[in-house]
Amino acid sequence: MYLRAMLLFLGVWLLLWLARARNRQLSLLSGILTMPFAVLGYIFVPAYWLPDHHVQLFRGVGIEDFLFCFVSGGLVGVLIVVPHGDRCKLLPEKILKRYLIWSGISLALVFGAVAVGCHSLYACIGSFICCTLFCYWQRPQSIAPLLRTGVEFCLLYTAFSIVYLNFTPHAGRFWQESAISGTRCLGLPIEESLWAFSFGTAWPVIVTYLLHGKEDRNTIFKTKYVKVTEIEQ
Repeated sequence: MYLRAMLLFLGVWLLLWLARARNRQLSLLSGILTMPFAVLGYIFVPAYWLPDHHVQLFRGVGIEDFLFCFVSGGLVGVLIVVPHGDRCKLLPEKILKRYLIWSGISLALVFGAVAVGCHSLYACIGSFICCTLFCYWQRPQSIAPLLRTGVEFCLLYTAFSIVYLNFTPHAGRFWQESAISGTRCLGLPIEESLWAFSFGTAWPVIVTYLLHGKEDRNTIFKTKYVKVTEIEQ
């Protein structure tokens, strides 16, 4: 069921990706940068949920988790507002350096929080909220587009999940009742929607930094736009 859900989720992303030509490159890069975080499944299973992986690579992590991370990042990339004709060239080696530093620190903090007893999902949500608050502190005018992207992704993710649970009610048993608050919206734990909102608001900031770094002053920290990216050959 998990694999089928992720393939359908991938289909949703593909439709939006085809519909928004100006965001295609950004969406692909955003999805690719999100994929490695599938390894966080190691701390989610079985503490938070227990999905039926079709192909499990190691404990708690399967091919479905990489699809989920790619689609989540890709959808946020699709939802970001990108103006026509706004392009910049990127140096892959700089992107890789920033990505390795940021992802290493982020994963270490999340795994460290879980090691001292913090709830795995709440640790992720907390990190995203801190990122958004930092952005608001740096550029208060940027909070509106961030919140809009967060709300849009949250609504999209929640609607997809509820529709899928309606047709596949057994999937609702994936979540461990002892690990969630017990509050559900049409079968979907409220924690899932909270995660979607926090991710949707924080990821535009993160992916903008990863692609452009501090030297780019026309990122979402300064305006409501994120540039379409063009990797230098």
